[in-house]
Amino acid sequence: MNRLEAPKIITELESTGKEVIVTKNGKPVAFIRPVEENAFELKTKRRNVE
Repeated sequence: MNRLEAPKIITELESTGKEVIVTKNGKPVAFIRPVEENAFELKTKRRNVE
C-alpha cells in the first residue's frame, strides 16, 4: 500500500465494513478493521505540566 492507495482502502472499509489485511512482500503487516464511534473516547483535556 502506498500513500495514494490508503484513502481508497479506508473509504472501502467504511462502505463495506469488512476488515482489511495489509501485506508487504506477501507477508501480513497490518490488520485494519472498522470501529464504532462509541468504541473509545479521545481525551481532550490536557494536564498542566510544569
